[in-house]
Amino acid sequence: MKKLYFVTQNKHKVAEVGEVLKEFDVEIEQIPMDYFEDTDDTTQEIALKAAKELANKLNKTLIVEDTGIFFKVYNNFPGVITKRIFQAIGYEGLLKLLEGKNREAYFLVVIGYCEPGKEPVLFEGRLEGSMLEEIQGMDKDVLAYERFFKPVGYDEPMCFMSREEKNKISHRAIAARKLGEFLTR
Repeated sequence: MKKLYFVTQNKHKVAEVGEVLKEFDVEIEQIPMDYFEDTDDTTQEIALKAAKELANKLNKTLIVEDTGIFFKVYNNFPGVITKRIFQAIGYEGLLKLLEGKNREAYFLVVIGYCEPGKEPVLFEGRLEGSMLEEIQGMDKDVLAYERFFKPVGYDEPMCFMSREEKNKISHRAIAARKLGEFLTR
């Protein structure tokens, strides 16, 4: 079994990517640390820079991941500052921001894979959907935006999906499968 390190503080991301990569006989070990993300960069640039810098600094083959949610009505805002916007205005502010507006949105994730001394390789996943008018599943241990993001073709937000169901369609699972295929070629 191949082993990869995943640099992130987020246990949800580790569980989701780890479950998908098991399909490819790849084991994930979390390195729970923060790293610098330049908010002027794109999702791809953040993953690229972090993967290269951390692989060389930690001398480990690893992955990093950058995810954003993009509201189409606001020219794809909040994007790379998704977490900061939620921390600043919470659910109330997000609902107010979208009140009476087009609620189409998408998640974009970029996984950066890098071996020490080499150039990173990026893997993207995208999931289209819309933002609901109310927050649901507050009792669920999920990522914040999953409580009111409803994927295209589904009737409920992601927070009500089992991990198995989510790993069939999610942006993160799409990118993780691309990584798994790359690792097993």
